[in-house]
Amino acid sequence: MNKQAPAHKVKFYADTQKGDINKLFTFPVYDYNHAIDIIVKFKREGAKIRAAFFQAANESFNVKITPKAYEDDFLHETYAEKKRYEQINGNI
Repeated sequence: MNKQAPAHKVKFYADTQKGDINKLFTFPVYDYNHAIDIIVKFKREGAKIRAAFFQAANESFNVKITPKAYEDDFLHETYAEKKRYEQINGNI
């Protein structure tokens, strides 16, 4: 069974370790939590997030993602990390 393609988008402007300044990144996502996961991964790689937005499927407007949603990046567990933790502890 194949998963449907992500219908939503996360867009954010970030400064990266590679030297990009205020570069726009856009990724397809399944939901809001998936969007936060992507932003957290970029922050862990040293990127400075300047502004972030979530765009729902079939909508033409963006909703701002506040820094509070992703600022505790060291405490935040991404979906993949939660799944790996459950597999190690035999919960799956």
